[in-house]
Amino acid sequence: MWVNPIFIGPSMSCKKDKVQYYDQLDAGIAEMEEVVERIRTEINELMEMKKALNQLNGLLKKELKELLDPLPY
Repeated sequence: MWVNPIFIGPSMSCKKDKVQYYDQLDAGIAEMEEVVERIRTEINELMEMKKALNQLNGLLKKELKELLDPLPY
């Protein structure tokens, strides 16, 4: 089993290393949360664009159908 040498022994530098490790871990978690939030925002924007494109597609299909239908007279 591998043991991280930073956590071996009760020295003061060990405590400093632990604090530094957890500070870095917290910073990494915060950064990942920011990335996840940006991705969620981007997904929402893309979903809105998809909805708008689907509506436009429906309108274009309707207009094309009206143009291709024979005239009533």
